[in-house]
Amino acid sequence: MHGSTSVALLAALAGFAFGGETAPAPGVIVRDGRFVLRESGKPFRPVGFNFIRLFNDGRTADHDNFSRTGYDASEHEEMLRRLAADGFNAVRVFINFQPGEVIERRDSTELSPVYLDNVTDFLVRAKTHGVYVMLSMRRLPEIHRYIQYRGKLDPMVAGANQYFLHPGWIQAKTQYMQDFHRAILQRNSDALGAVFAIDIQNEVCFYPGQKPFSLSEGTFEAPNGRSYDLATQKLQLADDCAIHHINACADAIHEVFPAVLINVNVFTFAAVGRTGPGDFHVEKAGWRNRVPFRPLAIVRSKADMVDVHFYSGTMDKYRKDLESIEFEKLKQTASAAGKPLIVGEFGVFKNQFADDFETACRFLRNDWLPRLNRDWDGWLYWTYDTHEQPRLWNAAHDDFAIFRVLADHAATSD
Repeated sequence: MHGSTSVALLAALAGFAFGGETAPAPGVIVRDGRFVLRESGKPFRPVGFNFIRLFNDGRTADHDNFSRTGYDASEHEEMLRRLAADGFNAVRVFINFQPGEVIERRDSTELSPVYLDNVTDFLVRAKTHGVYVMLSMRRLPEIHRYIQYRGKLDPMVAGANQYFLHPGWIQAKTQYMQDFHRAILQRNSDALGAVFAIDIQNEVCFYPGQKPFSLSEGTFEAPNGRSYDLATQKLQLADDCAIHHINACADAIHEVFPAVLINVNVFTFAAVGRTGPGDFHVEKAGWRNRVPFRPLAIVRSKADMVDVHFYSGTMDKYRKDLESIEFEKLKQTASAAGKPLIVGEFGVFKNQFADDFETACRFLRNDWLPRLNRDWDGWLYWTYDTHEQPRLWNAAHDDFAIFRVLADHAATSD
């Protein structure tokens, strides 16, 4: 746990006032490297699901849990009821940055009131059922309020790397996260009490095929005020700027919602064909041209936990995934820093098991879940019931067969 956390937690017990509103104390805190419930001090092991609703515009499918047309309160209520009844205590949902979602239009001057109302309603329902929510913030809404911070383009930074390496883009992201959480607070100050953690962005990563990582020489002036030699210091640049970005986000969120847990999640290096940190080669396959934030760097930041995503399919691939994230050193370093390790996504692709559902269930029951319970401090399955993703088996498939397997392991995961 980072140095200011203990002071923040003590202050959180009394609540925080600003702008006429009071932020609730978080329901879950970290103590001695473990999650605990703040009020009772009892251990808390987050086990549950990613709950995803998708819209499809014919080109892409994207998150649609809380839009004007996508939010179904009764459907969300039934999911929360089932989770609580079967021993699950956590759910992860995504906040979509696109028009028609957290903003109505690109010319909007504020975040969507309807969207914010729906998120607030969901949080209140979750709190009623005793299910804690991880809010995954994703990217930045393209409206003037945030675009204005970006300023001039930096010729040394390109594409999505700007999110993490351009000071104006970082400032825009922090302003957005403050606006979002302050809006929830103003609607219902108790709603934020259902939040387990704020996920600053899904699967944070750099893009090696874009500047500055695509350059083999020259000096880069980073937003942390330091200079890096692009011929020899790309890994140090990536680590330091990951920490700088995380800390900026954490500080901004804590101004509105003090002491709430900050989550940072990544995929593994092996998942995108990389041996580990420092591998910035460019792949032909576009989706592989990503380099995750290094978990060891996340530990050194103001994040309260490290969250790694796995879609391994076999135990051998799982071991390779672990090796690529320096898992043994990560465990030691996280333990010394007092920070839990969780798996915020894991799931089963059908082609990994030749479409044999029974084999996939046995793998989950006998191999993967016992290992996840041993290696990690909590897990969230991908997904609860997202039928819009036919390549994966969701937990509701075959009359909730995977759900029942997971429930058995949730009950024995303490």
